[in-house]
Amino acid sequence: MPFLKAIELSGIKISNSIVFEDSKPGLISAFSAKLPTICVKSNLPIDFVNYIPINCLVDTIGDDKQSTKIIKGPKLAREYIDYEYLNDFINNYK
Repeated sequence: MPFLKAIELSGIKISNSIVFEDSKPGLISAFSAKLPTICVKSNLPIDFVNYIPINCLVDTIGDDKQSTKIIKGPKLAREYIDYEYLNDFINNYK
């Protein structure tokens, strides 16, 4: 419910929403809300790939100085996650 409440309060359309999460409670919340979620691996001891059926797991969001490694999910066209990647991810989320 926290993600859905935040979306409601923000006025953003749910169809334009995406979650970036790195914790077990956050993944459960995002999954329960049926929101497109990109899991960012962290130092938290979670088996990201097997715990919840996630669509995308990355080592970092990345930027022009640090590349993103996709562990699970759609391939990147560039070195890091950008608007094009996010837009495609939301539009192809099931």
